Amino acid sequence: MINQERRRAERRPAVNNRGAFLWANGLEILRTPARLVDISQDGASFVADQSLPIGREVCFRLETPQRSGWVSVKVVRSGEACEGGLSFSGSFSQHLIAGLV
Repeated sequence: MINQERRRAERRPAVNNRGAFLWANGLEILRTPARLVDISQDGASFVADQSLPIGREVCFRLETPQRSGWVSVKVVRSGEACEGGLSFSGSFSQHLIAGLV
């Protein structure tokens, strides 16, 4: 079997962190705590307290080890165990990524 790696950049394990996702569901604004598991310049895998909407742009903010502003990310995968993957838009800062690896 051939390993068909889709990622363009190497993923690295993220340091211990906590953050949150925020998104709209109709008129309701939803927020869930989360942590990033691994990260690259293009995306990350995460574990959240609830499932996220696949294919949607949501907001993410890192709360520890350093607090960031809200950034837009796209949810590309979300599983039953509230784990998933996301891709970063151009607004995700490189210094934030450097602080997580």
